[in-house]
Amino acid sequence: MRGFGQQNELTAEEARWSRREEADAIRHRMRELTGSLRGKRVKIWARVRLGEERGVDAAREYGYRSGAGVTLVVRRLEASAQQDRKLKRVLEQVRTNAFRKV
Repeated sequence: MRGFGQQNELTAEEARWSRREEADAIRHRMRELTGSLRGKRVKIWARVRLGEERGVDAAREYGYRSGAGVTLVVRRLEASAQQDRKLKRVLEQVRTNAFRKV
């Protein structure tokens, strides 16, 4: 029989794995959803903000030297969306589709 401490450690490890699997599934879903999008900036935004992907990982794929470039793209896109209704609507639509049950 396991002691109380061992049970807590196992439960914590299971929880970490579960969160990691969920995060991987979200990232995979974002890659699928962003495949049909036109704008590179919107794809980056969706993967980083909604898909919880690290900026460094997206940077490599899109040809940026570091994650700082991706962070700047995301911030500028969000700032532009405050002024541009069409862009704001696109981001809201992507967010809605991202979390819709398949």
